[in-house]
Amino acid sequence: MGLGRQQTPESFTALLELMKCDRDPNVRAEAANSLSMFGKIAASHLVLAFHQDDHWLVRRSIMAALCEMPCPEELLDVCVCGLAGEDLTVREAAIDGFGVLASGNKQAEALQQLLPLVSYSEWRLRARVARALRKFDRPQAKSAISYMMKDEDHRVVAAALESSI
Repeated sequence: MGLGRQQTPESFTALLELMKCDRDPNVRAEAANSLSMFGKIAASHLVLAFHQDDHWLVRRSIMAALCEMPCPEELLDVCVCGLAGEDLTVREAAIDGFGVLASGNKQAEALQQLLPLVSYSEWRLRARVARALRKFDRPQAKSAISYMMKDEDHRVVAAALESSI
């Protein structure tokens, strides 16, 4: 964490090395988080690490960092990749990331990713989708939330109702 606060070329290089090569996923995740403190210059490195490291903790850390950065293109990239992965927690984070994109220039692309998930088999993902959709001020999002209010799972219905308020 201290290397992220120093923000020197040497600390940037050290964090990149840790993020790419350390055997401990906790260290790689913390290195990614610290690297994000450098701002936009770190975004492409975080995206590359996301694509190369399939550990859930590293991926969640990168997604969380990109959600806080002004890098919508990079966030969209990792969310699309994370949604296609197999880890449920990463997929949930990807859905949340699409919600972050609701107010920016990647709104349409994010909404395109969310809409097919309204009838996904996993209730946890459907509930997440309902929460993410509430951030979109588009007719398709409102229609999807209305559809989800009739879901077979009461937890999805509750998330959709909460989103409609």
